[in-house]
Amino acid sequence: MAIILSFEFDNNIKIIEALKKGETLSVLRYMSIDTVCVKDGNIIDMDGIVNLINEELKSNGIKTKRAIFVINSSKIMIRKIKLPLLKKSSEILSMIKIELQQTVSADLSKYKIIYEISNITNENKIPYAEYIVYCVPEILVNRYIELAAKLKLKLLNIDIFPNCINALYKNNIKINDVVLNNKCTAAFINASKNSISFSAVNNGFCDFYIRFECNEAFIEKAAAPYYQYGYSESITVENTFTSQIAKFMRYYFSVSGSRSIDKIYIYGSSNKKFKEAIKAKLNMNTEIISSISCLTANELLNNFDLDKYFNTVLALFS
Repeated sequence: MAIILSFEFDNNIKIIEALKKGETLSVLRYMSIDTVCVKDGNIIDMDGIVNLINEELKSNGIKTKRAIFVINSSKIMIRKIKLPLLKKSSEILSMIKIELQQTVSADLSKYKIIYEISNITNENKIPYAEYIVYCVPEILVNRYIELAAKLKLKLLNIDIFPNCINALYKNNIKINDVVLNNKCTAAFINASKNSISFSAVNNGFCDFYIRFECNEAFIEKAAAPYYQYGYSESITVENTFTSQIAKFMRYYFSVSGSRSIDKIYIYGSSNKKFKEAIKAKLNMNTEIISSISCLTANELLNNFDLDKYFNTVLALFS
């Protein structure tokens, strides 16, 4: 049993203080900070972000020092590579780097590389694996190590957004009372104040991520009742939203070789109108995430905004 702070850094900062006991979680406090000090997971103003977080923690009476950071940034690269299955992690990393350097123009010496082993097959009695490779700029990681030091936090882990999605499958966490099927291809759409991201999961691992930055008013209009902005304008925004999702899907199909998505889950600043718009225009099996099994039952009754803090919750299980 431990009390931990979970931070997500995106175009803003989301923080929860939670009590973790085994496979369940009780959220004690939660808050978000809208600021120009962070953009797309990049710290723009270190002194500014330190002051803002310190003020927010102090005003909420938070003294917990154990912390996890989640970086949600388009700077994180994801690649899927089929290579021989080796036993030693060091050998696998060396092999992955050699293979990546042939296809990626970036200087991989400036990236921290982590991987997951997805699908194992045998070809001519030689075992092969599909490696899901996540490349994180070291400058991002180093900035967050510096931030933790300035905040005097005991940093337990620096994680990335795809691992939050992976945690759902690794821990058999139910969404809306249903266990996720590893054999199905699922997509997760995060509609926040000023961005929309699309992630795809195969064999229980997030192997695709793309993001669209948009004006904050765009999401607000998409989530508002028709009467607030007028029917025609609201319909235009809905069409733009679903068109963008369709573009994401076409791009995913082109790079992955996959031809279908079994289910779409929506969270963030989304509501029922998003779900109905996507169903109508894309003809997809779609759900808005309203519950996850790792949260105690009374959390949702206490007006905890799971849509908004979904990644910060999952980070405590990744």
